[in-house]
Order: sequence, then structure tokens, then C-alpha cells
Amino acid sequence: MDTTNQAEPGALAGLRVVLCRTSHAGNIGGAARAMKVMGLSDLALVSPREFPSPEATARATGAADMLDRARVVATLDEAVADCVWVVGFTARDRVEGAPVVDVEDAAAEALAWAPRGPVAFVFGNERTGLENTELVTCNALARIPTTTSLSSLNLAAAVQVASYELRRQALRRGPVPAAATDAGDDETLASRQDLVALFDRVWKEVAASPRYRSDDQRVALLRARFEQLMVRAQPRRTEVRAVHGVLSWLGAARDR
Repeated sequence: MDTTNQAEPGALAGLRVVLCRTSHAGNIGGAARAMKVMGLSDLALVSPREFPSPEATARATGAADMLDRARVVATLDEAVADCVWVVGFTARDRVEGAPVVDVEDAAAEALAWAPRGPVAFVFGNERTGLENTELVTCNALARIPTTTSLSSLNLAAAVQVASYELRRQALRRGPVPAAATDAGDDETLASRQDLVALFDRVWKEVAASPRYRSDDQRVALLRARFEQLMVRAQPRRTEVRAVHGVLSWLGAARDR
């Protein structure tokens, strides 16, 4: 069916689909085709079991170029390093640390963030979904409403539903507004890479404390909650630099 009678919505250019630890290569090809049909072009693969693959190519009919351009990385942090907003897809109703919204709301939120920087939709392994360490990377979580008797979709089908919802809403929104980052650095949102650098600095300072014990389970819990707080706060780069400044003062005071 020909659905190319409308101009491509510019908002889709900043949207990325990330597939984590995909087991079946055919799902990568199916997801690539689903994306291209809906006007999405940025695909990242985190530690796929098999890629490149003849099966992926066979399933990506008309979208082999998507596979050629796909970026393969080792971790989710690498895949979303430049992103200002990340949403992970889950079959769960509730997950500690992040709100779970319907795909329609997730698409609306993604398109609202897109003018300010890259946005990612993240999908987990076909059998196990996203791991806890991947879930805490996400600013929000989304689910596709399904029947309770069989709650999870095939991976490529889930990407198709999410891509369709993004395209539907992007077409309704019309022209993309000027990027907020053009307003100056004060309005530039911190990327995932900015946050990871901050987290590394914070825990380096914590480890330097005489009270620090690597086997203290409270430290791991504190770290998880602090990182969740910062991810959900969606700070600007100037705010992240301010926290770095505070850490520098504290470190200097400790080393006297």
C-alpha cells in the first residue's frame, strides 16, 4: 500500500530505535523494515547475538540500507550517549524508579523532547526484556497495551507499533520548532554521556571517603537511587557543571 502522499515529518529525524541483546537476527531485519516504512532511519544495536546476518537481510525487505547504517555497540550507555531523553519499552505495569506510560504518551513525550536533542526508544531482549541496569538508564518507561493472557509482542511488531505512533503524532504536529539548544548553553539539556561522566565523578569521590566500603550494600542502593533521581530530573548541562563544581570544592577540602 502506498502511504507516501504526505511530506516526511522532520521531527522523526532525531528519533532513534535501540535494540538490546537481540537473540533472533530476523527480528533486527523486521524492526529495520518497520522503522523505514514509518520514516525512522536511526537504528542502534546493543550486543546482538548475530549481526550481520542473512536472516536479518531477508527480513529487511526494502530496508537493507538500514542494516548497513545500523550502529553496533557494546552497551546501552554507548547507544544513547548523545540522547537527551530515553524511553524503554517493557511489558511490566510498574517498575521502581521510573513512570510507566502507554505508547501514545511516550510518543508525545518523545516528540516534545526531540527539538532539544536526540531521543531514543529502547527495546530489550525477546525473552527477558530490558535488564535492571538498562531500565535505570531510561527517563521513562512505556508499554503497549495487550491482553493479559499474552502480554508481550514480537520484537519487530513492538517496534512497528511504536514507530507508527511516532509517525502518526508527528504528522499531526506539523513543522518542527527551532531547536531549543539554539537558545544557548543554559538551555542545553545534559546528554546521557554528561550524566555518566557525573556519576563516575560522584562515585569516585564517595570511594575516597574513609567510611566507604565496597561490600556495603547500602552504597549500591544509594547509587541506584541517586542515578535514578538525576535521570528523572533531566538537568541542563550548566546544572551538571555546577554539581561538578561542588564536588571539586569537597575534594579540595578533603585533601587539605
